Amino acid sequence: QVRYARMERSFVADRVSKEPLLARVGGYDIVLAAFQDFAYGMAKQAAPRAGYRQRYVVVLGGHNGFARASDSVERFDVVNCRWEMMPRMPTARSSFAAAVLNDAIYVAGGFGLSSSLGRSTINLPKVERFDIVTGTWEAVPSMINDRSSFGMAVLNGSLYVVGGSNHKSESKYGMSSAECYTPGASQWRSLPNMVTARYSMGVAVLSGKLYVVGGVHHD
Repeated sequence: QVRYARMERSFVADRVSKEPLLARVGGYDIVLAAFQDFAYGMAKQAAPRAGYRQRYVVVLGGHNGFARASDSVERFDVVNCRWEMMPRMPTARSSFAAAVLNDAIYVAGGFGLSSSLGRSTINLPKVERFDIVTGTWEAVPSMINDRSSFGMAVLNGSLYVVGGSNHKSESKYGMSSAECYTPGASQWRSLPNMVTARYSMGVAVLSGKLYVVGGVHHD
C-alpha cells in the first residue's frame, strides 16, 4: 500500500518514481498513475476517467482586438494537456454570457457583427446552445431583451439572466430587467426587476438563491 498523502511532493517526484523496486511490482502502471496524479496534479492516462465537465475547459467567442466579434470555439483537454478546435458558434459574439445546463453549453446575448460596419456594434437577444453529446449547435428562443455585459446563471434547472446594457436611451447605463428560460419552453419569462440597474456584474447561485454583486451603475 502506497500512501502518497504522507509524503512530500518533491520526495515523490525525485525518489518514488525512480525506485527500481517499484518497476518489478505487479500493477506498477497503477502505482505510477497515482504518483503522477499526486506529484503533478494530473494522471497521465490514455483514456479519461472523468466526465466532460471535469475534463474540458471551453473557450468561446470574444473579439480579436479590432472590434470584431469571433465565432471560434476551442477546448482544453486537461487529461492530455492540449487545445482542440470545436464547431464554431452560429453567431459571432463578444461581451456575452455562457452557462452549462444539463448536457449543453448555452451562449446568450452580447455584441454581434454589424453587416454594414463590419464590426461588433449590435446588441443581441439571440441564444444558442452546444450539445455536448452530439457536438452540434442549435438555436433556442431568443431573450426578451437584447443585452450585453450581463450576468447569467443556472438555478433549479433554468437559465437566469440579469442586468447588462443594450445602449438604448433608457438602459445604456445599466439595465434592471431579469428573465429566465427553462429548456423546452417556447419563450423566456420576465422576472421582477432588480433594485439597482447595473452591468458588468458578478452573479452566483447559493442555497437556491441568485446573488448579483457589484457591477457598473450610472445615475
